[in-house]
Amino acid sequence: MRHVISAVVQNVPGVLAHISGMLASRGFNIDSLAVGETEDPHLSRMTFV
Repeated sequence: MRHVISAVVQNVPGVLAHISGMLASRGFNIDSLAVGETEDPHLSRMTFV
C-alpha cells in the first residue's frame, strides 16, 4: 500500500535529511519526492510517496 505524506517545513539546510532519516527509522521507503516553494520564502512544501 502506498501512502502520500505532504509537509510544510522550514527552508533550512538539513530538513530533508532529518525527515528522510525519520521515515527510514520507522521502516518507510521513499519512492518519490517533490519539493516546492511556498508563498513564504522561509517555508517549503515536501511531498513524499
